[in-house]
Amino acid sequence: MRILFDYGWHNEEKTVVRYAALDNWNWKDYHSVVRVSLYTVQSQPNEVHTLIDLTTGHRDRFPNGLAAHARTFGKKLAPNLSGYAVVVGVPPAALQQLGVEQSRVLQTADGETHFVDTVEAAQAVLDGWLA
Repeated sequence: MRILFDYGWHNEEKTVVRYAALDNWNWKDYHSVVRVSLYTVQSQPNEVHTLIDLTTGHRDRFPNGLAAHARTFGKKLAPNLSGYAVVVGVPPAALQQLGVEQSRVLQTADGETHFVDTVEAAQAVLDGWLA
Protein backbone atom coordinates (compact mmCIF):
# COMPACT_ATOMS: atom_id res chain seq x y z
CA MET A 1 0.00 0.00 0.00
CA ARG A 2 1.31 3.43 -0.92
CA ILE A 3 0.40 6.32 1.37
CA LEU A 4 -0.59 9.36 -0.69
CA PHE A 5 0.91 11.87 1.74
CA ASP A 6 4.51 12.86 2.41
CA TYR A 7 5.93 14.15 5.65
CA GLY A 8 9.10 15.84 6.81
CA TRP A 9 10.44 18.77 8.76
CA HIS A 10 9.26 22.19 7.65
CA ASN A 11 12.14 24.02 9.32
CA GLU A 12 15.75 23.35 10.29
CA GLU A 13 14.92 23.60 14.02
CA LYS A 14 12.56 20.62 13.63
CA THR A 15 9.75 22.39 15.44
CA VAL A 16 7.18 22.03 12.62
CA VAL A 17 6.26 18.73 11.00
CA ARG A 18 4.82 19.16 7.50
CA TYR A 19 2.37 16.77 5.90
CA ALA A 20 1.89 17.26 2.15
CA ALA A 21 -0.92 15.66 0.16
CA LEU A 22 -0.16 13.75 -3.03
CA ASP A 23 -2.53 13.29 -5.96
CA ASN A 24 -5.80 11.49 -5.21
CA TRP A 25 -5.17 11.43 -1.45
CA ASN A 26 -7.91 10.58 1.00
CA TRP A 27 -8.36 10.82 4.77
CA LYS A 28 -7.03 7.30 5.31
CA ASP A 29 -3.77 8.42 3.67
CA TYR A 30 -3.55 11.42 6.00
CA HIS A 31 -4.11 9.36 9.16
CA SER A 32 -1.66 6.70 7.96
CA VAL A 33 1.16 9.19 7.38
CA VAL A 34 0.58 10.77 10.79
CA ARG A 35 1.01 7.36 12.43
CA VAL A 36 4.11 6.61 10.35
CA SER A 37 5.65 9.98 11.30
CA LEU A 38 5.26 9.58 15.06
CA TYR A 39 8.67 7.99 15.62
CA THR A 40 10.37 10.88 13.84
CA VAL A 41 8.29 13.48 15.66
CA GLN A 42 8.68 12.08 19.15
CA SER A 43 12.45 11.63 18.72
CA GLN A 44 12.83 15.42 18.83
CA PRO A 45 13.31 17.20 22.16
CA ASN A 46 11.45 20.31 20.93
CA GLU A 47 7.76 21.09 21.01
CA VAL A 48 6.41 20.36 17.52
CA HIS A 49 3.59 22.16 15.66
CA THR A 50 1.81 20.71 12.62
CA LEU A 51 1.50 22.05 9.07
CA ILE A 52 -0.87 20.22 6.72
CA ASP A 53 -0.55 21.28 3.08
CA LEU A 54 -3.44 20.08 0.95
CA THR A 55 -2.50 22.30 -2.01
CA THR A 56 0.16 19.82 -3.11
CA GLY A 57 -2.29 17.03 -3.90
CA HIS A 58 -4.69 17.39 -6.80
CA ARG A 59 -8.13 15.83 -6.67
CA ASP A 60 -11.22 16.30 -8.79
CA ARG A 61 -13.18 17.01 -5.63
CA PHE A 62 -12.31 17.52 -1.97
CA PRO A 63 -12.98 14.35 0.07
CA ASN A 64 -16.06 14.21 2.27
CA GLY A 65 -15.79 14.10 6.03
CA LEU A 66 -13.71 17.15 6.91
CA ALA A 67 -15.76 17.71 10.07
CA ALA A 68 -14.94 14.22 11.31
CA HIS A 69 -11.21 14.53 10.59
CA ALA A 70 -10.46 18.18 11.37
CA ARG A 71 -10.54 17.61 15.12
CA THR A 72 -7.59 15.23 14.74
CA PHE A 73 -5.32 17.83 13.09
CA GLY A 74 -2.50 18.50 15.55
CA LYS A 75 -3.78 15.84 17.96
CA LYS A 76 -1.20 15.18 20.66
CA LEU A 77 -0.30 11.62 19.66
CA ALA A 78 3.24 12.22 20.98
CA PRO A 79 4.20 14.06 24.18
CA ASN A 80 6.04 16.83 22.32
CA LEU A 81 3.23 17.66 19.87
CA SER A 82 1.82 21.08 20.73
CA GLY A 83 -1.77 20.47 19.67
CA TYR A 84 -1.52 23.42 17.28
CA ALA A 85 -1.98 22.88 13.55
CA VAL A 86 -2.30 25.05 10.48
CA VAL A 87 -3.97 23.67 7.36
CA VAL A 88 -3.51 25.08 3.85
CA GLY A 89 -5.94 24.53 1.01
CA VAL A 90 -9.34 23.58 2.42
CA PRO A 91 -12.04 24.84 0.04
CA PRO A 92 -14.52 27.42 1.42
CA ALA A 93 -17.47 25.03 1.00
CA ALA A 94 -15.78 22.48 3.26
CA LEU A 95 -14.96 25.16 5.84
CA GLN A 96 -18.65 26.13 5.96
CA GLN A 97 -19.40 22.63 7.26
CA LEU A 98 -17.09 23.33 10.22
CA GLY A 99 -18.69 26.67 11.04
CA VAL A 100 -15.35 28.51 11.08
CA GLU A 101 -16.00 30.90 8.20
CA GLN A 102 -15.06 34.13 10.00
CA SER A 103 -12.35 33.06 12.45
CA ARG A 104 -11.04 30.12 10.41
CA VAL A 105 -9.94 28.62 13.74
CA LEU A 106 -11.26 25.34 15.10
CA GLN A 107 -10.82 24.70 18.81
CA THR A 108 -9.92 21.07 19.50
CA ALA A 109 -9.47 18.97 22.63
CA ASP A 110 -5.67 19.34 22.33
CA GLY A 111 -5.33 22.90 21.01
CA GLU A 112 -6.49 24.63 17.86
CA THR A 113 -6.36 24.35 14.09
CA HIS A 114 -6.05 27.37 11.80
CA PHE A 115 -7.24 27.17 8.20
CA VAL A 116 -5.47 29.38 5.65
CA ASP A 117 -5.38 29.71 1.87
CA THR A 118 -1.64 29.96 1.17
CA VAL A 119 1.64 28.57 2.44
CA GLU A 120 2.71 32.17 3.14
CA ALA A 121 -0.30 32.65 5.43
CA ALA A 122 0.52 29.34 7.13
CA GLN A 123 4.07 30.53 7.71
CA ALA A 124 2.75 33.71 9.34
CA VAL A 125 0.69 31.62 11.78
CA LEU A 126 3.67 29.37 12.49
CA ASP A 127 5.92 32.40 13.04
CA GLY A 128 3.52 33.62 15.69
CA TRP A 129 3.63 30.29 17.50
CA LEU A 130 7.41 30.00 17.23
CA ALA A 131 8.15 33.52 18.45
